[in-house]
Amino acid sequence: MRRIIATWRQIPLIGKVGWMTHFLSCGFLKDSFLEILESAGRLNRLLESSGRPPDDESRLAAQFIEDHARQAVELLDSMNCEPLIWTGGGTTEEVMRKLEDLLSVKS
Repeated sequence: MRRIIATWRQIPLIGKVGWMTHFLSCGFLKDSFLEILESAGRLNRLLESSGRPPDDESRLAAQFIEDHARQAVELLDSMNCEPLIWTGGGTTEEVMRKLEDLLSVKS
């Protein structure tokens, strides 16, 4: 049988024992994309009110940023759980292989 290496390790927290993992939740990314979306929208409105034409390079750049931030938020919203970022060692391929191996053992 394969030896499964846990990614959790016990660490001391202030006054109690907690757990640390090599996985990072991507919730902070959605928050950042929402802030970028809001700022780009505000910039678009300012540029529009300044009388710049719709094909002005700065308006096009602001619209590009707003569109891509919106797409990123929509992508994260479409997932049934928050994505995770692996902060431990190994290449992407190695980590994916390990996860597939762990999932096959659990099935």
